[in-house]
Amino acid sequence: MNSMKTFTFFVEGRPKGKGRPRMNRRTGQVYTPASTKEYESKIRQAFLKQGGESFGDAPVMIEIEALYPMPKSWSKKDRAALDGTFCDRLPDIDNLAKVVLDSIQGCATAINNDKSVAVLVAQKRWTSGEGGVEITITDVSDDQSN
Repeated sequence: MNSMKTFTFFVEGRPKGKGRPRMNRRTGQVYTPASTKEYESKIRQAFLKQGGESFGDAPVMIEIEALYPMPKSWSKKDRAALDGTFCDRLPDIDNLAKVVLDSIQGCATAINNDKSVAVLVAQKRWTSGEGGVEITITDVSDDQSN
């Protein structure tokens, strides 16, 4: 089995999902909310700053682990018991995946187009530390598993 090219990077801060498109009532023009554009830019910057390299058009697996900081009001006992367990907070997992995929595609980023994503794994977990999103991209073009 050939070794697969893999790259992992971390985006600091509370995870955010892709915002719904908005429409200007006066002109009818549809636009992406500013907060979504800012978060997409933050993901791209983290990718590039941490030495991101292009996977081009190769089929890839994207793994997304969103880490949500526990509320300060939770007891130390609850924090210890729940650290690393699955989380059911907003945003929806599909919106989180969408913002990541839209951020890492295109000019000078990880993949040329998100159609090359062959496998997508996304999860939301609680953390006793700071929140953020860990994203791993793996080239699966040499994967010989059946």
